[in-house]
Amino acid sequence: MTQSEWQRIPEMAWMNDMTEQQRVIFLGQFNLVRKDEVAGVLLAVLLGHFGAHRFYMGEMGWGVVYLLFCWTGIPTLLGFIEAFFMPGRVRAYNHQQAMLIAAQVKAMPNGPSGITTGIVPVGAV
Repeated sequence: MTQSEWQRIPEMAWMNDMTEQQRVIFLGQFNLVRKDEVAGVLLAVLLGHFGAHRFYMGEMGWGVVYLLFCWTGIPTLLGFIEAFFMPGRVRAYNHQQAMLIAAQVKAMPNGPSGITTGIVPVGAV
């Protein structure tokens, strides 16, 4: 991927002042935690009744609430409405993850020992 290609992706702007090794680590970690907008929308529309889109975004508490009230039909309506907001929420989540991972990668010492340092995404703890 050339520099002009990755600059078009907002999350990749965090790689501007990274070494090549740091970029590889950043991309590897970011690809593990990033969410897909289309998947989020589809989950909200098709399985929003059960809160699948909330579980997908790591919002376990809200997902459980949706499951508890799925018999009422209210989560179905909310899931359909939230489908319209899902792309923005996914972009915000990805941006937050990119910021966190970039800060952790830049803080890592250069050299092989830095690669083994565990990077923990937000919400994974």
